[in-house]
Amino acid sequence: MLLRPCCPTLTAFPQYLEGGYWCIGYDSCQGRAQKEPDQVSSSSWGSEARETPAAVRRPPANASLAPLLTLAAHPPFFQTAAGGIFSRDSTTNPWAAASFAYVRYCSSDAWMGSVSTFGMQFRGQDIVAAVLADLQAKRGLAPGARLLFGGCSAGARGAMVHLDNVAAALPGVEVRGMLDSAYWINLAPSGSDASDALGGSLIQQAEDVYGFANTTGVISAQCAQLYAATPWYCLFGARRAKRSRDPLTPAQASIGCHCWRRLTF
Repeated sequence: MLLRPCCPTLTAFPQYLEGGYWCIGYDSCQGRAQKEPDQVSSSSWGSEARETPAAVRRPPANASLAPLLTLAAHPPFFQTAAGGIFSRDSTTNPWAAASFAYVRYCSSDAWMGSVSTFGMQFRGQDIVAAVLADLQAKRGLAPGARLLFGGCSAGARGAMVHLDNVAAALPGVEVRGMLDSAYWINLAPSGSDASDALGGSLIQQAEDVYGFANTTGVISAQCAQLYAATPWYCLFGARRAKRSRDPLTPAQASIGCHCWRRLTF
């Protein structure tokens, strides 16, 4: 977790889960470990983050239309686009003065798993629980506080499936979701997509992850009953987000999203 603290008395906490797609089986997870080791282990990460000066803040070329944050590994730093949830400008961002927790991604399971398999750890559920415990024990997250719980892409899908559990675990805390590009939809690919090494339909990927990552901890009893024959639907944006009990704000990027790249308009 990279923390941008504010002040001892502040009771507003945006918590943002980093994105980075996922892997869906032994072959893709081993390939990810070789090509993107930072996505499966935190061993090379630094322990601190710093904000870049305003003069050098630039959104990446493939930036989402929604607010952005990217991180570099050596040394790690916050790089913020103008405006959005990461901005320190209180005239445009009501969360500008909040204590900000940015949670980096190394579980390759869209924050949904809790298992050791393929010689790797898929512990998205456990990481989210540990971060919340830290915020409660050390950072002042307590009844009367506000928590904006969200993320981008895989982080958004993770925030989506955790949102109701997080709210239930924090009585007295006002919890709201912020989902940037979580809305995968169940349409077949329009053709081969060389930019997506996993291939296949997005719903098939969700089924594959459900099959190995022990995601039952983020599937509510209500959703499991509704989709008893296809429980992986409870991990899928178009099916799951509308079942959330707690308020959320969605945003869907038109670029930089695996979902839209697969469709032909």
